[in-house]
Amino acid sequence: MKGNWNTHKVVALVLITLLALLGSTASVGGASLTLQDDVVAVTVTATRITWKPLVENGGAALTISGPDYYLQKEYGPRARITFSSTDDAGNPLADGIYVYQLQLIPVIEDTRSGVDDAERGITPARDGEPLVQAGAFTVAGGNFVVPAVEADDEDLSVPDGPDGAPADQCIYDDLIVTGSFCVGFDCVCNMTFGFDTIVLKENNLRIFFDDTSTSASFPRNDWRITINDSANGGASYFGIDDATGGRSPFRIEAGAPSYSLYVDDYGRVGLGTSTPYVEAHIKDSDTPTVRLEQDSSGGWTPQTWDLAGNETNFFIRDVTHGSTLPFRIQPDAPSNSLTIRDDGDVG
Repeated sequence: MKGNWNTHKVVALVLITLLALLGSTASVGGASLTLQDDVVAVTVTATRITWKPLVENGGAALTISGPDYYLQKEYGPRARITFSSTDDAGNPLADGIYVYQLQLIPVIEDTRSGVDDAERGITPARDGEPLVQAGAFTVAGGNFVVPAVEADDEDLSVPDGPDGAPADQCIYDDLIVTGSFCVGFDCVCNMTFGFDTIVLKENNLRIFFDDTSTSASFPRNDWRITINDSANGGASYFGIDDATGGRSPFRIEAGAPSYSLYVDDYGRVGLGTSTPYVEAHIKDSDTPTVRLEQDSSGGWTPQTWDLAGNETNFFIRDVTHGSTLPFRIQPDAPSNSLTIRDDGDVG
């Protein structure tokens, strides 16, 4: 692998990718595949993956995550680093993509003597610098799967997909972008981001949260952020959808006034105001109102009441029966105009 050790800390070796993306993959069967760089040699068989460090180290830490699976294990300086296609109970791993990271613990001072490093097939430690190798592998049918063709370091161009379109690019490690980035068919080179860090740019904007948990005890509902209807003449809005349940529990329409919903640092909720003074504060230019509407979905008779107030009176309105006002209080009424004592007496 190329690069300066001070700037090329992570040596990424992509062991195995999705079957559909590589096109030609095969189960290892009784054979094995060995991939090697200047940090670790990796041997893959149908049932086992082995990592052999090629640099002097003080031990290693291996982390693996996959479908409903997570492993974090530490090894001593001369321990055998292996991973099996079955768990501790002998059950095969679930099919899917697994991502790993192997970190070699640095050796600050080497006090060995006698046998030369080159004779033992290892590289001396580099001033205590931690070395990390990351990659991925696929489990299919309970076995590890390896690519039939190994790509050279110099040939990392993305192959063309159907009809000459660029194929997907898969990154089997963390991706860090130090600037802004744009996603979508209408993104262009040299676009101006301003203060925006992430831009989604096309005519159908959706962000889908796909929870792939399979165990019954794990939550696995899927969610989606939806921006505007995709049909001609549809609504413009920001929405959060329960994709699994097929419901839209949250929506903000375009044109909603400022501070339509505001929660301050005390937990007080403002509707139409950014300075709520009580737990629920409603502000409007004409007769702020709370409506209580019972529909017939529960089998009961529909009924609607309004609780409202303006410069004329505070009132309760029976909307269902002709919008009558059975209860009203006019402004400037004196204290204790109507009092109900704890014994039920009315004053």
